[in-house]
Formats: sequence, structure tokens, C-alpha cells
Amino acid sequence: MIIAAGVSAVQPLLDLAGIEAETEGSAQATVAGIQHTVNIAAAATQGNYVGPLIAAVTFVRPLNLIRSHL
Repeated sequence: MIIAAGVSAVQPLLDLAGIEAETEGSAQATVAGIQHTVNIAAAATQGNYVGPLIAAVTFVRPLNLIRSHL
């Protein structure tokens, strides 16, 4: 897998995984750090994708009914 991102995008990911900036050359993410990153990503996905998707699907039927009466 290739993850192509600049330093400004990678640094926050390293922070989430618990890797200190001064030890990046030799540090490894811990299982707890990786799990923390997974939890953050899941929460972001829930709020930024699933939430709006559910809202859109909720209003599809009412919007169709309104449109059919125009």
C-alpha cells in the first residue's frame, strides 16, 4: 500500500498513533496507538459520511412527494 501525503498531512496521523515527533526515525506505533487511530477514523466517518447520508435518505421520500405536487 502506498500512502502519498505531505508532512503536514502525516504529522497529525503520527500524533494520533502516539508517535512522538522527535522519535519518528525509529519509533513504531503501538497496538493501542493504532486502535486509537482506528477509533478516531471511525468517529470521523460516522459524523462526516454516515450522518449526512442518513439525513439525505430520510428526506428523499418527503422531497419526492413535494416534487410530485408541483
